Order: sequence, then C-alpha cells, then structure tokens
Amino acid sequence: YPRELHPGGFSLPPMVEDLIPIATTITSAAADNDSQSEDEILQKDLLLVRPPDMESLWEWYAYTKRQTDSDPSWGRIWPTALSL
Repeated sequence: YPRELHPGGFSLPPMVEDLIPIATTITSAAADNDSQSEDEILQKDLLLVRPPDMESLWEWYAYTKRQTDSDPSWGRIWPTALSL
C-alpha cells in the first residue's frame, strides 16, 4: 500500500487505496463486577481511498481547468480526523 485504483481522467482525479493505522481505547467492565473498569487499546487498519498526493491533485485541477473550485485540502488526511 498505497495501491493505485484509478490513473485519473476528466471526471475523477488519480486515486489510490491506502491502509491507515488507527488505535482506539475500549473501556470494559472488570471481571469481578466492582466499580473499576479496564481500558483496552484496539489497533485497526482503516482502508482509505484518496489522491496519491497534493501535487497530483493540483495537476488534475490544472488539467481539467477547475481553477475556480480547486481545493486540494480534501486530498490530505488531517491529524484531527485521525484522532476522531
């Protein structure tokens, strides 16, 4: 990974499939049923479809002449999005 899905064209920018590692905490009740709980860290891989990089997305915007609505920020994974 990343693995190419689409080379890009007039209606769709270049796209790749990527695995993004994420971790989350799960709180579960303790086995002895008292008021304490245990936290367990769960590791997962999120399968994400995205442009290969910001430069490729800018080139696609230029190729398709979509300069008025070009916003390549959606092609980058924001750190706050990963933390959610």
